[in-house]
Amino acid sequence: MAQSVAENIKKIREMYELGRGLPLKSAYGKAQAATLATEKNVGHGTVYRAKQFARMFSKKDVDRLCKLCRDGNSLSWCHLPMIFKVKPEQERWNLLNLAVEHGWSARELAREVDKRYPNKRKYGGGKPKMAADAAGLVKQISRTSESWLRFDDQLRLEDDEGAYRGELPIALRDALRAAYTAMQDLNEAAESVQLQPTRAKRKKK
Repeated sequence: MAQSVAENIKKIREMYELGRGLPLKSAYGKAQAATLATEKNVGHGTVYRAKQFARMFSKKDVDRLCKLCRDGNSLSWCHLPMIFKVKPEQERWNLLNLAVEHGWSARELAREVDKRYPNKRKYGGGKPKMAADAAGLVKQISRTSESWLRFDDQLRLEDDEGAYRGELPIALRDALRAAYTAMQDLNEAAESVQLQPTRAKRKKK
């Protein structure tokens, strides 16, 4: 059953407050995340996404999001993780406005994001091109882990097009949960690292 506008707004505000309960610059915050997940009766993945939300959006931004919910009743919390990989702030808002204008589901928004920001890696064939220095490798790790987390987010969406997570064998679901936690740790560790690109050494003549 579709949620009402009031329910969507309440959920967005709850997720923002949940995310604010964690130290935004902490690389891991596992203990706090586990405590919050237990207190709020939600999964660790939800806590992680709430933390990302609070890191990317201000309280004023949340008010703006809630106004968008009122303008178009299709927008919900499920849409927001789909744009977390979009770094330019204005582009995130452009995508959310389009989602409201066209009544996109979260999965449709994810498709539009993937069209504009496709994964550069092509599967099959040769080895993926590796970064030239440590700073580039950190960015590559961040992008790759974020891509996996977004795949898991989409797997959780239950709409007419989706493959349902609940239909998977229990052992595979358990492995997915473990992989999600590992990817959270990897992504947060990469996001917390600040390295300057190494200047290429000039070859001696």
